[in-house]
Amino acid sequence: MKEIPVLAIASLLAMIAPSHSQTIPSTYFRDAQYNVYLMGQSPSSSATLTYSNLSKSRTIQSDNCGRVIWRTTATNPVPASYSSTGAEGTFFSTALPTGEITRCNPDGQAANNGTSGTYRTAIGDLVISSRPPNTPIQLFYVAQKVRKVKANLCGVVRWGNTASTPQSYNTTILLQGDSISLDSLETRKPPLCRLGQLYIPAEWLGGSGGGGGS
Repeated sequence: MKEIPVLAIASLLAMIAPSHSQTIPSTYFRDAQYNVYLMGQSPSSSATLTYSNLSKSRTIQSDNCGRVIWRTTATNPVPASYSSTGAEGTFFSTALPTGEITRCNPDGQAANNGTSGTYRTAIGDLVISSRPPNTPIQLFYVAQKVRKVKANLCGVVRWGNTASTPQSYNTTILLQGDSISLDSLETRKPPLCRLGQLYIPAEWLGGSGGGGGS
């Protein structure tokens, strides 16, 4: 592949114009493997990508009374909606009734006045009742995840498509404050950075279009 050294990044970016109905900054693009790139940054500066709809799961062991209790914390809060193994449909945490978690007796029965069913506590803990006792229960939910990555010496930031942060055509991201669907980003072969010198594939200068995708 023939490569052309870029002496002025501004002149390259001036050739890139959005061609999608959604306005997307011309410095964003992705490759065929759904790795995401941001160009024109200061070397070693940080850029942030936020996944707004990343599918995740968590396994919690039910207690002797068959209750699955998700204790909410600042770093691991109960999600707004979730589903779980052994139950049908999706639950919305804010729509659940409020109850109190009572003592679980040795016979596997909750103490009197305990709330039954699925509910949340006043401080936001989630309780799912009537599950098999002492059994791992998997919960499925959608969460937000932030990835901060530093630019290389050529001012290019790359967010890789990984198993823990999968990126595909239907992934919606918040990139430097802009909400973007990955399917709307233009697909390009990535540039190379060698000793602080940026090289781009020759096809970039072929007039194939801009930052908004096809």
